[in-house]
Parts: sequence; C-alpha cells; structure tokens
Amino acid sequence: MVYRRPPSRFGINSLSVKLSLLISAICLIAGVCAAALMLKSEEKQLVFEEHEVLKESNELLIKQFKNLLNTKIKVAQQANIVVGEQLFSDQSSLISNKVNTLQLNNDGTIRSASTDGLSAAFIPQTSYTPFYKQLISDSETLWKIISPPLTQDFFNFYLITKDNFIRIAPPNEALNAPANYTFTQSTRFNYAKALTNPQHRPVWSKVYYDTIWHKWAISLTVPIYKEGEFLGVTGSDIALKTLISQLPIGGKEKQLVVFDSQGQLLAHPNLTQSSYAQYGKAGKKLLPEDFIDPTLQVIVDDAIKMQRSEYADSFKLNNEAHIINIHKIDGLDWYVGVYKKRSSTFSALADLKMKFFGLFILYAILVALLLHQALYQ
Repeated sequence: MVYRRPPSRFGINSLSVKLSLLISAICLIAGVCAAALMLKSEEKQLVFEEHEVLKESNELLIKQFKNLLNTKIKVAQQANIVVGEQLFSDQSSLISNKVNTLQLNNDGTIRSASTDGLSAAFIPQTSYTPFYKQLISDSETLWKIISPPLTQDFFNFYLITKDNFIRIAPPNEALNAPANYTFTQSTRFNYAKALTNPQHRPVWSKVYYDTIWHKWAISLTVPIYKEGEFLGVTGSDIALKTLISQLPIGGKEKQLVVFDSQGQLLAHPNLTQSSYAQYGKAGKKLLPEDFIDPTLQVIVDDAIKMQRSEYADSFKLNNEAHIINIHKIDGLDWYVGVYKKRSSTFSALADLKMKFFGLFILYAILVALLLHQALYQ
C-alpha cells in the first residue's frame, strides 16, 4: 500500500484557501469602495464649507468698503451742490469785492494763487472774460471755506469748467501745469461729460498715474449743469494706496488680489510700493503677469471674462491647494479677491485615507486567515 501525503492546508489547490481569498477579496473591495465614497463626500463637504466661510468674510469686507465709497460719493455730491449754487446761480451768498492779483504769463496763461496759499486758479488768456474774472475771485473765497474739510477725505478738490478753467486745492496743479495743458481733455473730466455720463451721476475714473502728484490715483467727479447746459465738473482725487488700505487683508492665512475690468492689477502682496513707483514713472500698465503666479492669472482672466458679481474657484499655488472668492464692485469696476490655503483638515483627511486603506488590508488578511481556519476544520 502506497502512503500518500495529505494535501497541504495552505496549498494553492486547497478549497479553504480559495474560498478564504475570494471572500476576503470581496470584503476588501467592498470596504475600500465604501470608504472611498465616504471620504470623497466628506472632502466635498469640507470644500463647500470652506468656500462659504471665505465668501461670508469677503462679503463683509466688500460691504464695509462699499459703505466707505458711498460716504465719499455723498460728500462729493454735497460739495458739487454748494459750488453750483454759489458760483453758477443767482442765489449766491458770496460777497467778494477783493481784487485778485493775476499772473499774466508770457506762455499765454493766467494763474492766481490765493492769499492763504490753500488754492490756485489757472485759465488760458484766450478764455479769460469778465465772468472768469469774477469766478476767480468768488471761487477763491468759496475754496477757503469748503476745501479744508474736503482735503481730509481726498488729497485735493477742484473745479474744472468747459473753458479749461481750474480752481484747485492744494494749488500745485494750477501753478505747475504746462501752459498747453488741457484739463478738459483729462480722463477725470471726460468721465463726467454727458456723452459718457447721461444720467449726470458722480463717476469714478479708471486708476491712473498722476504725473504731477507722482502717485497712482483715482478720481471722483460730479458734473455741473445749469438749465440743462453742461458747465464743468467738481472733483477730487484719492490715492490708490489710501483706498486699498481700506481692504485690510493679508498675512499668513489670507491674501488680497485686486484688479479692474481692463485686466490691470491694482493690489497684491507682490506689488510693492517700489513697483508702483517704477511702473508709474515709466508709464507702464500694472500687468498681472508681471507680479502673480500663472495659476492665479487664469483665475483673474476667467473672472473678467465672465463678469459675474461673485466668483469662487480653486487653484494650486506653490504645490498647495488654495481657494479664492472674488466680488465685483460695479461703481469702481474693480474685482476684489481674497484667497487662502485650504484647511489643514484636508491633509488630515489624506492621512485618514491611508489609515483606512491600511486597516482594510489588515482586516482582509485577518478575515482570510479566520475563514481558512474555519473551512479547513
């Protein structure tokens, strides 16, 4: 009789091994799929919640910023009403019998500095008439009263008429402007004219570099009309740096990016004061590609293209996931975006994925051994 060795309990042809491996594999696949779906759902929920938190904080920031803009608009409107009533109507209460010292220059201009040094006037000699002789005197008296409080909100206050007359405080621009300078051709004047502003509302200009004040600025102008006739504008300029300072975002957690509908970058951590000065003096536009990462540039381009009032997205910066929320400010035609790194919860979730998969593998091995033992017995 030939003795045959019984088949090994761990042999490849062992039924218990086959069944154990099959059942363990089914359990492993089912468990991994369930865990993957659960973790994916949790990740989506976390992304949604983070976007909502960022959206809410940005909305609060934008609301405060809009309130500031509305306050400045109201101040500009009130100043415009005063100027219109006192200088261009029969209801003026100004009493100005003072004879101004006019500076008739060989370059064809008339310039007049106020006695207190607060303001100055400029007009081409070809436009000078008895009306403007009186206007120079009356506007100096009025500017003594209204310009000091206005230059607290803005860095200047001026009147420009359609005949290229200007009264401005502080006086630098009227006294230093070139003889052939046409104030009525400036961007800030044309924004308020009837063709570009048929509703006769206060308007904000685009951001520009002021070559006299040597700073990036934006103008708020209000048109003056008398019996339907456009006479000129009152206006004030405010430094871009001053406006951006009202958006106090920055640091390790959140970063600020501001740009306009023309694609010009207005604020970003990489846009330093030296960069502002360098580009302004060179007459160069503040292009986003010169300062921000290409991945963020794509977000900026998409926001401008879609022109939505609110826009949210995700992107990678320095190999780290970021989320961004952007709001459009219609009056300024600006886009204000706040972005931040994704929460550390996501890295914890990635660690949890690895732990889950490791546990399921150990679970599958343990089930296989127990099933094999049970089936073999």
